[in-house]
Amino acid sequence: MASDLPETGPVTPAADLLALEGEAMAGRLAAGLAHDLGHLLATVGLNLEVIARRSTNEPIRARAAALRDNVADAVVLVRQLGEVARPGGTGGEAAGPRTTGAPATPVDEVVDGLATFLRPALDRVELRLELGCPGLAAAVPAAELRRCLLNLALNAVAAIDAGSSPAASAAGPQVTLTTTAVDLSGEEDNVWPTGRRGRFVAVDVADTGPGLDPALLARIAESAPRPGAPGEAAPGPSGGSGLGLATTLAVVSACAGALSLANRAGGGSVVGLRLPLAPPPAEVLGENRV
Repeated sequence: MASDLPETGPVTPAADLLALEGEAMAGRLAAGLAHDLGHLLATVGLNLEVIARRSTNEPIRARAAALRDNVADAVVLVRQLGEVARPGGTGGEAAGPRTTGAPATPVDEVVDGLATFLRPALDRVELRLELGCPGLAAAVPAAELRRCLLNLALNAVAAIDAGSSPAASAAGPQVTLTTTAVDLSGEEDNVWPTGRRGRFVAVDVADTGPGLDPALLARIAESAPRPGAPGEAAPGPSGGSGLGLATTLAVVSACAGALSLANRAGGGSVVGLRLPLAPPPAEVLGENRV
């Protein structure tokens, strides 16, 4: 005798339903907190904008402008986290802000602004700038470039705290940010992902710490992705989580750039970004037509 009861699919256990409901509730809570935090950060940014515009003290104006830019970056990250946490949100947006058109970020300007932001916090480490790319722009969002450089600069300071090299004995502890234009042949053995070719803007962060462990460089070479291929997160120095270095590698890989790592002659390390040049404005190419 056929049953009159409707057919049903597999029954989800009550414990699983409660777990799913708990995850959704936690996601909504995290999204709400991210929303509120974003508003608070935006308010801080607005006040810093007022100070940057109205202060008659030039160092204070420069400091406020640098803080404003970093707060703006934090707002972007918080909003991305809120989108990821929201039930039904898209996790892919967490890697970086969406941009319309190709970004063109003036590299020297961003590096100079970051130095203004960092110097007051580096009480015993000298931060030096060697800017060699006036007028050159990189095809990477400014917020992502600042985030990568902040990671690398803080890693450099941490390396100096862990020990010093002969280079530090004469000049003292130093972190140097250098910008240059370089050509990559695709054959470099200290650049990842491998195979990048062409002209790039190079931003190098050098320190007077103990240098990179050769075993670390070997591990990065094994785990770093090749162009067009997925890869594991690059390991961090001194057995750390590697999140800062892995994030930096992910950002430069996504914009068709690369990450370079090497030890300096005389001690210390150099970690650098290789960023593709942004295309020149249309009027420079003669493409503007009436």
